[in-house]
Amino acid sequence: TCSRNSYHNYLIHTVLEGETIQNIAFKYYGDSGFWGVIADANDILNPFEDLHADMELIIPNYGG
Repeated sequence: TCSRNSYHNYLIHTVLEGETIQNIAFKYYGDSGFWGVIADANDILNPFEDLHADMELIIPNYGG
C-alpha cells in the first residue's frame, strides 16, 4: 500500500455503496479517465473487484 506521506497534496475519500473508481475520479478531477491515478495511488489492480464500500482511498494531487 502506498504511504500517505508519498503525496504532498491529497484527500481521503471513503467509498460509498455503488460508487465506481471512474465516478470518484470524475468527482475530484472532472474526468473519469483519471481513475488510473487513484488506482495507482491505492495499489488497486482490478477496480471491479478491489473497490468496496467504506474503503478509504487516497486521492493524490488534489488541489481543491
